[in-house]
Amino acid sequence: MTPKREWELPDSDGELVQRARRGEQEAFEILVRRHLGRAHALASSILGDRDEADDICQESFLSALRRLDQLRDPSRFRGWLLRIVRNLSLNHLKRQGRAVDLPLMFLEGMAGGEDPEQDLREKRAEEELRAAAEKLSGLPKKVFLLHELEGMEHREIAQVLGITAGASRVHLFLARKMLRSKIPRPSMEEAV
Repeated sequence: MTPKREWELPDSDGELVQRARRGEQEAFEILVRRHLGRAHALASSILGDRDEADDICQESFLSALRRLDQLRDPSRFRGWLLRIVRNLSLNHLKRQGRAVDLPLMFLEGMAGGEDPEQDLREKRAEEELRAAAEKLSGLPKKVFLLHELEGMEHREIAQVLGITAGASRVHLFLARKMLRSKIPRPSMEEAV
């Protein structure tokens, strides 16, 4: 059994925030390691550039550290941090005069099994889904990507996007409905 890394230990985010507020640098470092992956994925999905996402993540964690005392509910650190990442990413795009759009990245590397024919069918399905999802826009696209790419729950998506959990569910339903209408169903011959 592999030993757990320190950021995987059972200390809750709330406990780590309280320790960081008391000046324990290690506690904030654990929070960074615990949430950096998700923060970077969100920034990358908004910005479409890994280097820019690196910069935004660094800026976001510094901002979170400076404003840690402003966090009302320490147990909600992740949602608070992701809102900071989202806002800084969107502000970055606005400063550059770039359109706000989330790219579809969540299907990378799905194929690769032992059956080449199955791999080819999966690759075609992946390409069709990718093309269809790129045609989504607005909140349905953002919710779909956060839910499917990040595996976020509706409560988390609601916090990040500034909507309700119910609205997140509705937008995911709409995205899936739109995708179903855009992706052709396989013929009976292909299914056999």
